[in-house]
Amino acid sequence: MSCRNMPENWEPPVPAWCAHLGDSASLVIAYIGVQSLNGDAGNPEAALRFIRSGADAPDHVERGRFNDLAGLVNHVFVCYWRDPLAYSRFAEGSAFAQWLAGGGLLTSDVGVWVEAFRIPLARFETLFSSQSPAGAARLSDHPMTGPVMEHGYWGGMRDRMPASVTGEFSTPLEGIPKVTNHAETLGRRLVLAPPENLCLIRSAQDWSSCSGEERRSYLRDVHPVLKRGMRFLMENPAETQKGINARSR
Repeated sequence: MSCRNMPENWEPPVPAWCAHLGDSASLVIAYIGVQSLNGDAGNPEAALRFIRSGADAPDHVERGRFNDLAGLVNHVFVCYWRDPLAYSRFAEGSAFAQWLAGGGLLTSDVGVWVEAFRIPLARFETLFSSQSPAGAARLSDHPMTGPVMEHGYWGGMRDRMPASVTGEFSTPLEGIPKVTNHAETLGRRLVLAPPENLCLIRSAQDWSSCSGEERRSYLRDVHPVLKRGMRFLMENPAETQKGINARSR
């Protein structure tokens, strides 16, 4: 891969690996959330059964939970498909699709949201601090690639994407979209179309293998800072969007 940002004579400070996802042209990642005032009222297990049923169910599902700014509990299922056509069939005719399209959700106190992305592998990258797969890497039948050189410097993520050799990834937007912190969604179906070249980042931390001082150091010095940063992004969408826009120019 031809790199645009790697410093001359670069040596990464720590080793890292990338997932090799085979010869497919693209993959699909869909975030499916079940939202309610009460953590169990949304019946997330029922949603998970819908998601995992049928021939076109995701190849891999991970789950999490968070409280949003409105105080609602969100159970989130991160779903991965190797075959975009399988996802298309899932989105149109699966048990989950029928449940989502049914009128019952419009009159209940449960919200459901879906953020689905079909991502060309030429515009996709991963980075791991070990050779243990997680996320999209679980779709691969191949060993991790590495250690890789393209990390640990500004622009390393872009350098890991094959399309960056010829693509600028410029935004089609003329200005910063208006951010609305509060929107009435009860009893409504809302559809949003993301712009071209949207940057989607998923960052995960796993300290299960740490022990002793290494674990104490992470939980004391690193994890609190990460949580504060993530919360700042959530609570200040307009301000952080302006900062990202200025940095990208």
